[in-house]
Amino acid sequence: MSVEESSQWNRLDAVFTATLDLPEDERLTWLQSELAGDPDMLRQATQLLRRERESQAQFDTLNSLRDRILSNIAADIENASEDPRIGARYGHWKILSRIGSGGQSVVYEARRDDGRYEQTVALKVIRGGAQDSNAVQYFLRERQILSRLDHPGIIRILDGGETATGAPWLVMDLARGKSITSYCDDMDLSLNARMALVAQVADAAQSAHSGLVVHRDIKPDNIIVSEDGHPRLMDFGVSSLSANIAGTREASDIAGLTPKYASPEQLRFEEASTASDIYQLGVVLAELCEPGQQSADLKAIIAKATAEAVTDRYASAATFASDIRRAIDGRATEAKPDTRAEAALRFLRRNRIPAALSGILLIGLVGWGVTLSVYTREVKHQRTIAEAAADRAERGKSVLLDLFRRLDPLQQDGIRANSASSLSLLAPTIMDVRERLPDDPVLQAELLGWVARAKERSDLLEDAYALADEAVAILASSGNTSSSAYASALAYRGTLDIDRDYPDLGEPSIEEALLIARKAPIDDPDALDTFLTAAWSQGSDWNRERALFEEALPRALATGSVNAEIEVRSGLGRALCELGEFASAEEHIRQALSIAETVYGPNHPRLALPLSDLGRILYDTGRAEESIAAHRRALAISTTAFGADDSSTRHHQNNLALALSGAGQFDEAISLLESNLAASTQAGRTGSLDEGETFQNIAVLQSQVGRNIDALVSLDRAEAILGTRLPEGNPRRAFPALTRSAVLLDMHEYEDAERNARSAYEVLSETPPAGHYAIEIARCRIGLARLGLGDETGARGFLEPSLTALASQPDAPAAYVEPCQAAGRKLGLASVP
Repeated sequence: MSVEESSQWNRLDAVFTATLDLPEDERLTWLQSELAGDPDMLRQATQLLRRERESQAQFDTLNSLRDRILSNIAADIENASEDPRIGARYGHWKILSRIGSGGQSVVYEARRDDGRYEQTVALKVIRGGAQDSNAVQYFLRERQILSRLDHPGIIRILDGGETATGAPWLVMDLARGKSITSYCDDMDLSLNARMALVAQVADAAQSAHSGLVVHRDIKPDNIIVSEDGHPRLMDFGVSSLSANIAGTREASDIAGLTPKYASPEQLRFEEASTASDIYQLGVVLAELCEPGQQSADLKAIIAKATAEAVTDRYASAATFASDIRRAIDGRATEAKPDTRAEAALRFLRRNRIPAALSGILLIGLVGWGVTLSVYTREVKHQRTIAEAAADRAERGKSVLLDLFRRLDPLQQDGIRANSASSLSLLAPTIMDVRERLPDDPVLQAELLGWVARAKERSDLLEDAYALADEAVAILASSGNTSSSAYASALAYRGTLDIDRDYPDLGEPSIEEALLIARKAPIDDPDALDTFLTAAWSQGSDWNRERALFEEALPRALATGSVNAEIEVRSGLGRALCELGEFASAEEHIRQALSIAETVYGPNHPRLALPLSDLGRILYDTGRAEESIAAHRRALAISTTAFGADDSSTRHHQNNLALALSGAGQFDEAISLLESNLAASTQAGRTGSLDEGETFQNIAVLQSQVGRNIDALVSLDRAEAILGTRLPEGNPRRAFPALTRSAVLLDMHEYEDAERNARSAYEVLSETPPAGHYAIEIARCRIGLARLGLGDETGARGFLEPSLTALASQPDAPAAYVEPCQAAGRKLGLASVP
């Protein structure tokens, strides 16, 4: 090629390159202007430009064809009866089956497959034909956002990674269930139960907002309700982190929205905020609640949540949830504050007794009385008069129940139930109830039940029983023996029979109550109360207690009662802990704590129970310092709410002492228990079950610091009380003998040690599940006693099976297991680690 030809090609190349930098519709005009003086070069450049357009079109066609083929292949894979991903491993996880697929991803059920522990999860992987930049961006964003969130109402992320071809995947909690709409319809939930579900979803949204995460696409399909009625918010693929965390918003974020649920500002392509999520929650609430069923309060809540202007909506999802719960409870809402007249009427809500009740005076709080009189002098028509009277009566029930409920310190605005001045008002109040409410036995029985519980909390057990018995008699005489109200009253009286050492009376009553309650609707609050009462009455029958709490959980969620959910999860966690299922137990307890703290704040007495149960789990799993902190907090809350001498406070004191002993702080632990015993003696409660358990606990600590003689004296006291107070077969009756066997082994009294260990083993073998560490420790100590007596063959027969069983229980207390292991090593047993 000549120099001249080379120069022409260089110029042509430069001109053509410059042309490609221009918009397509300007290229030809620019070329004609630029090469107007060189027709030959213009012809060549124009030809190159035409070929470039043809090649680009062909490339686009091929690219589209490639994507279509890949998409079809992916669809074939995902729709095949034999999905090739099933059986594949993703990190530590093995695919078991396909759950479902969406536009950009497929979700599988997977199982942990590294041998460390068993766990079934949901594994989400991006579809093979959806790996464009936007799809991957949404997927990776969801993975990033879920990693920031930790709330029982939000699907948690557990793991993540990429396939060999670069497709991202993430592992989440496996949340089986239905969309919130399907669940509500299939369960035929009441209006209040539907509202309560949305309030729980709002709690989850508030948790996300607290982590600076906006969901941006809350809709029924993204809210899954499990079989037990617990809603969980999912699909954070189009969510955004707040600007100060994630930077500026991207235009592509708009693509993932659902117009039907999007807020006005989202539809205007403006920045989404927490107010956008509140708008979407309001739309979901409106969709779940039929317009014809909506009260004025509910309509106002929906209107405020879905207001056009962001500033007119609720300030937070927590406020939205709180307003829903206020409407459920019949209280005035932020969305529709009461006028003075409405406040008076609301104060008398839900009473079906005669209109004469409108002038009743009932004093249920210190220095506070309520006198209400509603006149209808100006009403001309008898029908209007009757309706007004019925309205007054309906609203009056709320006043009476609120007065009595506030005697319960666990209520949000309650006072201490053991306040002498408040209890002194109960007698005249009960007289008013008996005299003025003869035509409403259900209300009368309910009020008597509340007073009975106040008496019970103040350790006036006989007074409580008399009132509970009266409530049952009132309902029975009125023909209400098939109602859930009767079941609730009967179950409560049954528990008091058991507490008064009459289990042969109490247990049949509880079983009869459960038969009635099981026939009631799932959102019946009296049926729920029956299950709770029955569960707490089970003593040490942990399997039975677990089963009852598991029955109660969907009922608690269906009623929308946060108090009931806290109680159910606490009780279920305790039972699971006693059965050795520590991970599940801790999950339920932490959920109860999270709910209680969200609703009531950090120092409310409702936190004491789940805190105490969490402390026990932490203790049993070797986290002594965390256990001590949880028990100290529970004790402080209980002391403030109920007083230092209350039975609940004494229980927390005992639990703290055990945690302290687990950390080797024996002196403080013994001091706490001795203080507890002194208080019991001073209050005249000698011989109580609480005192028996305290003697048992203090004996354990005395033995650990070498005070063996003191320990034996304490064990004698414990055994005498527990043997009297607990029924035959109750495993707690075996604890003094089990502890005494350890003390006697330490004192080299091997024959007496063996006798006590055998006694404990016989009782424990009948109740806890097979293999429970308490059974195996008793069996081990029989072996230790035989070894001390020189019978190595006999010792081997007990120690070997005991050590084998204990090897599968890593959470068994080391202080109990180590002597067994030491003896096993001495005998050369292969089962010793």
